[in-house]
This record gives sequence, C-alpha cells and structure tokens, in this order.
Amino acid sequence: MGQPGAKDTGGWTVILRRRNTTDGLVDFNRTWSEYRTGFGDPGEGEWWFGLSYLHALTYRQPYEVDLLLRDIEKGTFHAQYSSFRVEDEAHNYKLILAGFSGNLTHDALTSKHHGSPFSTWDKDNDSWGSGNCGKSNGGGWWFNNCHFTTLTAPFPTSADRNARTIRWLEDDWLVLDDVTLKIRPFNYAERFNVHNSG
Repeated sequence: MGQPGAKDTGGWTVILRRRNTTDGLVDFNRTWSEYRTGFGDPGEGEWWFGLSYLHALTYRQPYEVDLLLRDIEKGTFHAQYSSFRVEDEAHNYKLILAGFSGNLTHDALTSKHHGSPFSTWDKDNDSWGSGNCGKSNGGGWWFNNCHFTTLTAPFPTSADRNARTIRWLEDDWLVLDDVTLKIRPFNYAERFNVHNSG
C-alpha cells in the first residue's frame, strides 16, 4: 500500500488509519489496555495497531515511519522519519524517533513528542502538571504538555483550526480528516532490491 512521497511501496505495516467517513467511525477515546492491545478492524475503516506490538516490532530492528495527512481545506501533506521506536510498557511505551523529511514545514512530532511516554484518559503519563492531556484532547497519544500533533483525537466538525480535533501544527494548525501512519524495517527497500536483482 504505497503513498505519495514514500521511497517505494513495499513492506509497510499500517499502524494507524483514520478516515472521516459517514459510517463505521471508530471511537479512539480508549483505555490504556485497549491502546496496548489494539482496536478497530485492520484492513477496513479505522484501526490502531497496538502499543505492545509496536514495541515488539521496533525493538527487533531499526524501523522507519511514513505519515500521510489530509487537511480539510489545504490538501495532502507527507512526513517520513528514518528512525522510529516504541519502548516497552515498563517505560510507558515511550516514543523515540529522528530523521524527519517531507513537505511539512514544521516537524511537530519530533519537536514536541520525541521521548514522551504514551498517555490515555485513564493513565496519565504526560508532563502537564495541572491536567490530563488524554482527557482534555480525547484519544491516546505520546502527549507532552500537551501536543503539536495528535492523530487519535476526534474528527473536526467545522473548519475551526483552534478546536481540539485531530491535527498537526504548521504555521497554523492543520485540521485533518484522513491519516495513514505506517512503518517498515529501515533497510527493507535495500534488501528487497538486492534480493530481486540477484
């Protein structure tokens, strides 16, 4: 399943899919346990892959991550990170990433969320001293104090760019209605090309 801007189309596992459709919307305001094991219907509609599986995959070998984001008015944006890892539950599934590229002007994910543990409404691991980012924004995420991007928040019901919805900070907030986040082993393309040429 390839996306514009990706180096090629092979080897990707979609770990988060959001689509603002009229039917079958998945509620992402879930518990810690649900974010740990995953929910939704992979391959159809919307889903979250599961933090325990993300940790198991990304600790075996280096992984990269690719994001495709569609703003409700401004079109499609793409971001890629050459390094992506999720730590274990003892470390609250802390996010480690680096190597940003893409057509976004602001690396919202690294600048605010790198090194942050995962939080949900029922397990507050964020650095906001006077509240819970998961409760305030809806959805689970690698909240800091609180976010420059949150891709599990509710969908927008208007073009209000300051509402607490699914979004990404550029010069102004991008308000999103379609998101794909996928990962694959960092050297997958190199190994695949060598294998096919030999």
